[in-house]
Amino acid sequence: MTFRNAAAVVAAGLALLVAPGVAQASESVTAAGYHCVNKNDVNYRSGPGTGYRKLGTVMKGQGFVKLSEMRSVKPADGSLWFKGDFWGGAKGIWVHSIHISWCS
Repeated sequence: MTFRNAAAVVAAGLALLVAPGVAQASESVTAAGYHCVNKNDVNYRSGPGTGYRKLGTVMKGQGFVKLSEMRSVKPADGSLWFKGDFWGGAKGIWVHSIHISWCS
């Protein structure tokens, strides 16, 4: 496949994702980045929203590798949640984006 053909295939795929009236995938994969929890006693959950089971809490400074992000679906309030792994801890968990910052 040539570069031009590959670019056309990617463009066609992107057009499908943003075409009006077409159901869109809710979870979008983002470039992985290293982040930290920015306050104490932050809940982490089994899914992107407060309607999902609370799995535990973490403290300020806990390292977090962000794998993807998604708008809340339970409840569908549009808040942004990050899916990721805690450094040396829980994997594949969800944390509200307001509680995650770039590590300094």
